[in-house]
Amino acid sequence: MAQSKQNNTAGPTLSAEGAQTKKGPVKLTNARSQYLKENPGKWRKRRSGHVVSDLTKAKGVLSKVLAFRGLDKKIERYGFVLKWERIVGKRLAEVTRPEFIRNHTLVVSVLHSTWAQELTMMKPSLIKSLARHLQPGDIVRDMVFQVRDFNSVTVSES
Repeated sequence: MAQSKQNNTAGPTLSAEGAQTKKGPVKLTNARSQYLKENPGKWRKRRSGHVVSDLTKAKGVLSKVLAFRGLDKKIERYGFVLKWERIVGKRLAEVTRPEFIRNHTLVVSVLHSTWAQELTMMKPSLIKSLARHLQPGDIVRDMVFQVRDFNSVTVSES
């Protein structure tokens, strides 16, 4: 069978050493072997480490769109939210949630007014801890605590 027909089908696997077909191994000519060495990605199956995944491509496109719209800096500004448990500690992270920063003031939702009072007393140390996790140029001078039940989810019945 002609080798060119085998190369055009999806079945054979080609490498510099030879080809594997349904009928068994096929020895390649020196010209074909040299071509495969010079053009390694042309006929060889891609290895998982060399293939760019769809998620990587999507990340690149999304990054460019966000930068074009000027949203990338805003997203970076709130990166500390992902580190909230490290900033305030596990117990406080369970009863608080950072909401937004406005005029150098971080608004934090808390589950109960008792926690709001306790956190008001801890405000200087929390601001100092938060400052270590903010982006350069971001400054939080104050924290405001709002009582809000953020753990409950309401489901409307149809």
